[in-house]
Amino acid sequence: QGGVLYRLTLDFDASRSIVKAGNSGNYILKPVLRIISFVPSGGNFSGVVLPDSILTQVIAIQGVNDTIATTFTNPFNGNWFIQDVPAGSYVLSFVPVDTTFQTMQINSSITLGQTTMVDTVMLHH
Repeated sequence: QGGVLYRLTLDFDASRSIVKAGNSGNYILKPVLRIISFVPSGGNFSGVVLPDSILTQVIAIQGVNDTIATTFTNPFNGNWFIQDVPAGSYVLSFVPVDTTFQTMQINSSITLGQTTMVDTVMLHH
């Protein structure tokens, strides 16, 4: 289904993947794979940090201190995007490279197969 992220678990069958190449006596690798699971798994975060001239790290944290994903804002427009994170609740931490600006945190969540548009984050001195 379009717009939904999937996680695949593949099984590589080594015993069936190494085969004799005709009458040459040589062996070749002809991979045999099977899909064990094909499960929808997550969604995306998207947003903007202003002022857009301040490079800012965006960290998606789940649970107490489990960093799931990080990115940086685009230095030309402040846009940021985190792709393929498991569905659930997150704390998004915004850490400006310019330490004269304060770190900010907001709560947000991911819904399976959706892009969560986060409200614009305004950095303050």
